[in-house]
Order: sequence, then C-alpha cells, then structure tokens
Amino acid sequence: MEKHIIAKIDGVEITTAHYENFLRQLNPQLRDYYNKKGFSKEILDELISQQLLVIDAREKGYDKNEDFIEVLKATEDSLLMTYALGKTLENIEVSEDEIKKYYEENKEHFNQGPTVSASHILVETEEEANSIFKEVNVDNFAEIAKEKSSCPSSANGGNLGEFSQGQMVPEFDEKVFSMNVGEISEPVKTQFGYHIIKLDDKHEELDFDKIKGSVESELKGRKEQETYVNKIKELSVKHKVEVINIQES
Repeated sequence: MEKHIIAKIDGVEITTAHYENFLRQLNPQLRDYYNKKGFSKEILDELISQQLLVIDAREKGYDKNEDFIEVLKATEDSLLMTYALGKTLENIEVSEDEIKKYYEENKEHFNQGPTVSASHILVETEEEANSIFKEVNVDNFAEIAKEKSSCPSSANGGNLGEFSQGQMVPEFDEKVFSMNVGEISEPVKTQFGYHIIKLDDKHEELDFDKIKGSVESELKGRKEQETYVNKIKELSVKHKVEVINIQES
C-alpha cells in the first residue's frame, strides 16, 4: 500500500503506514470503531505526541544509554526469533487426505462418545407433567413446548440442539441416552423440575464435517512442532553450543 505523509515534526515524517500500524495494535473493538469512523484526528494527535517524545529522548541522548541499548538488543533478538520461526513454519500445510487419515487413526480421541439431539418440555409440578404427557405426541410436541414449557428453549419448540454425554444433569442425561429416536419419555424429575423429553436424533460418533477444523488444527500443530524440533536439531549440529556453570538447585 502506498504511503502518504500525514504530518512532519522538524522534518521527521509521520505516514499512513504509522497510522495503520497504530490501528493494528488496538484491541478489536477500538480498531473497528476507528475503521468505521474513518481518518481520526485523535490517532494522529497520539502519533505526534509519541514522535515528540522520541525526538526529545534522542536529543537527551537516551538512545546512547547502555541500559537502553541492552533492552533494544534483547527486543531485537526476540522479534527476529519470532520472525524466523514464522518463516520456518509458514509453508506448512495439511491436505484433505492427511486430515482424513489422521482422523481415522485417532477417532477415539476426537469422538467422545455418542451425541444426541433432543427437545423437552419443562414444568414445575409432577401433576402438570403427567397431564402434558397424556396429550403430547411427536406432531404436537413443539407447539405444546412453546405454550407450556418454562425453559428458554420453549421459543424453539423445546429444541436443545445436539449435545454429548455428561453435558446435562445426571437424571436427564441417563434418560435421554437410553431412548430411541422419535420416543417421548415419561416425566423425568431433576433439580429444575419435571422434563418430558423427545429424542430427535442420535449419533454414535460425531460427524466428520463438524470436527474437521479441530482435526486440521491439531494435525497442523503436530507438523509445526515436528518441523521446529527438526530445525533446532539441525542448528545444534551446525553451531557449537556450550553450556557453562549450571548449578543444580
């Protein structure tokens, strides 16, 4: 992107590149705010203030102080190390075939047991639950849930979405995972009240498309770690490393 000069202090230029770099360092909310606002005089004023401090520091010779030079060298080394690591890892990719192969080899790791999709109607009393159970069926379940359930899920016809074992309270969990698809349970008592549960779907293992991103991230992380370890081994052979004066604690 072409740089444009937006201010000068004693001939020292402040450019759009400085402005954009300042924006990148803001938290996402502030960055969005200023991006929507357009060019900000507030940010320019802050850049001018910072540059005035830099000019003053150089005039006082702070940039020649030994303690500053030590900090600068440490910062430079840290930035260079981070940049070098990025260059080492930048071309690491994982193919579709590699992702699927890794998933097949590690299914137990990624599939933490079966999952179900269920809906429920929640009421306070057993009497009310028994009354609803007598009239509810697969066809009218959602409508009755909207009318009578005290759970916020009532807005969606009682739909709780998909979840795995252990995410619900024990009594609910035990019942729903023992049901067949399309079945409606008798009232189940929990600490929240009485639930009438309808099992909408059951999956013995998670659908690959739903966890593909996690599989890809883990596989790529492993390849990056392997590349890093191999790079350090290569450099350790190339350069003479001496460990001196280690004191055991």
